[in-house]
Amino acid sequence: MFTVLLLLSCNSQAKQLINYLGEARALDDADTVLYREEHQLWQQQDQQTGQWRPLRRLVNYYSADGELIAQKRNEYPGLASQPDFILMDFRQPYKEEAKRTDKGLRLTLSENGDVSRDIVNDSDYSLVVDAGFDDFIRANWTTLLAGDSVPFSFASAARQSSVNFELQAQNPDASNSEPLKLTMTLNSALLSWLLDPIELEYHRQTQQLLRYRGISNIPDANGDGQQVDIRYRYFHKDSASVNTDQPQ
Repeated sequence: MFTVLLLLSCNSQAKQLINYLGEARALDDADTVLYREEHQLWQQQDQQTGQWRPLRRLVNYYSADGELIAQKRNEYPGLASQPDFILMDFRQPYKEEAKRTDKGLRLTLSENGDVSRDIVNDSDYSLVVDAGFDDFIRANWTTLLAGDSVPFSFASAARQSSVNFELQAQNPDASNSEPLKLTMTLNSALLSWLLDPIELEYHRQTQQLLRYRGISNIPDANGDGQQVDIRYRYFHKDSASVNTDQPQ
């Protein structure tokens, strides 16, 4: 059962486990379900600020037929925007990994028996890793609501480097009944044609991701990239699911 569980540790720091689902459909065909995501996110509450900080995350990816096709694990040893992660595709010998080391962020790509590694120890802007973009957006929420753009560097294990992006709110002044709509574009006029803007929607009160439209981190069965439209559903501790397409 997908619920939110509240726990207390021995040192009285509150912890919670959040479960939520994502359904990925083809961006150009809303009737075609490509895969589904099941997320488990463990968080711990900061005793001074009262804010929740991620501890670890597990994501299972299932085909439209229900077969487990991939899995991702995140650990958060440092900044919430820079988690370690391992992504494994069970359909083919493919794995991506990012891990913080003394020398910097080590990016590893394993594909068809070939392994390549590189170290990212500097970036043009704040470095963001994998699911850390979600926490990065919340950390810059006030700036985005003010209508200002937010640049960042995204660590890509597949490219073995960091790529510069820019976040911009499209409707910062809209009412609270409407989701906050963001676009994520390559921060280069020369390279922006290589990737269509990624579109994100967030609940204005809970600051939860509601929708993602753009390139997927999960390739298709042939190993090719695919464009997806993912809608997310969160669950309250009363076990009743919440369709967050509309604010609650």
